[in-house]
Formats: sequence, C-alpha cells, structure tokens
Amino acid sequence: MPFKFENILDYRKLIEDKLYVEFSKVQKEYLRVNLTINNIKNKIESYKSNYPDTAAAVSSITDFMVLESGYNGLLSALNQTLKEKDTIEKELEKRRLALLNSKIEFEKINKLKEKYLAIDKLNSIKKEEMLLDDLTSNQYNSRRN
Repeated sequence: MPFKFENILDYRKLIEDKLYVEFSKVQKEYLRVNLTINNIKNKIESYKSNYPDTAAAVSSITDFMVLESGYNGLLSALNQTLKEKDTIEKELEKRRLALLNSKIEFEKINKLKEKYLAIDKLNSIKKEEMLLDDLTSNQYNSRRN
C-alpha cells in the first residue's frame, strides 16, 4: 500500500512542479510588463517636461501634429500595456490557485499515506500480540500435559 501512495505522491509532485514552472513563466511575463509600463511612464514624464521647449520650436502645423501624435502614441502604448497587465494578472491568479490546489492535494495524499502506514503498523503489532498470545498459550498447554 505505501508503494502505491509513493507512486501517487511522485505523480502529484510532478504535476506540482509543472504548475510551478507555468506559474514562474507567467510571473516573469508580469514583471516584464511592469517594466514596460514603468518605461512608458518615464517616457511620458520626459515628454511632458520637454514639451514646452519642443512646442516653442514648432514652426508649422505638421510639426505640431507630429509632436501630438508622439504623445498620443505613448498614451496608446500605455493603455495597451495596462490591458495586457490586467490579462496577465488574471492568468497569474489562476496559476497561483492551481499551484495552491496542487500543494493541498499533495498534502492530503501524504497524510493519507501516513494514516495507512500507521494502520499497517498497528495491524502488525496486533498480529505480533496474537502470535505471542498463541505461543504463550501453547507453551502453557504443553506444560500442563
């Protein structure tokens, strides 16, 4: 019986490891997106701080449109990256829950294994006691005869 549980535990550990690898990949993706968001925010702040000087140098409407489209492009990239971050956060939560459930399942099986090992040990002790009782009663009976 313990061998059967050991195989099941090995399998559950394999599943847990696979889920952890998937969780780590999503976590790395989340960090990458956060870095991208910070980079875009820094570019927007830089753009805002340089805007008065750049706007003063604008001599035509075309230059102004290019200036505005650059800012709007950064805002659009930020919004797109924030949407991507929300999606990744949901995926990260889903992977975290799957990993947690896998760990719980592993612990349940491990506790069950320990329970059956304890039951087997109790049964073997009872058998030993029964054998000793048999032996002692046989010795007693053989002495009486």
